[in-house]
Amino acid sequence: MKFIPILFSTPMVQAILAGRKTMTRRIVKPQPTINEIGNVNFSFKKHGGINVPIEDLNKPFIGILDDCPYGQLGDVLWVRETWCYMDASPNNCAYKEDFGSEPVSWNWKPSIYMSKEVCRLFLKVKSIKVERLQDITEEDAIAEGVQDASCTDHTTCPSSLCKDGCSAKGTYYNYPTDFDGEPCYSAVESFEQLWQSINGEKSWDANPWVWVIKFERIEKPENFK
Repeated sequence: MKFIPILFSTPMVQAILAGRKTMTRRIVKPQPTINEIGNVNFSFKKHGGINVPIEDLNKPFIGILDDCPYGQLGDVLWVRETWCYMDASPNNCAYKEDFGSEPVSWNWKPSIYMSKEVCRLFLKVKSIKVERLQDITEEDAIAEGVQDASCTDHTTCPSSLCKDGCSAKGTYYNYPTDFDGEPCYSAVESFEQLWQSINGEKSWDANPWVWVIKFERIEKPENFK
């Protein structure tokens, strides 16, 4: 078992804490290319060039999944958060994600500098695959942590299109809203906005290859040091 540090945005840490987020997508580096016959070429430092048909990418014997920098099945991701000591004791910490949007003027330390001794979130890797970003399914988008915000009262619905209790629209997803201020009416659309908020406005259209890591939250492993 390996222990691998990983960073998440504040809303995504909050989604993990709430039990909504059980999956993450990370850009494959370097990005593979597709040759003239449609095979995908990966050029990892570990295994060199790997040239395979798209339908074979996630087959264990190909070796691509062995190069995932976010671990293998059974490895544990430890989450680095924005944090600070409440006093001289390493056992008395505060985590910024616990305070939502409320401003707290403490001496917060950037998540990249979080040490192992104050880590509280541990994620065991359950599965790994590689795919194009836009291949995400509705089910996977929900597992990425976007939140169902079904309308129950059209008088308070954020959508200007809402009429008669959203009977025409039904469920929407409120993190985040679309760039025009309208809510997202599918989890995939909401994830698209989330991805762009983190990676830039054109990042969704680029449709990069991504690692898809499914995980479960676990207690602190006894051998974590």
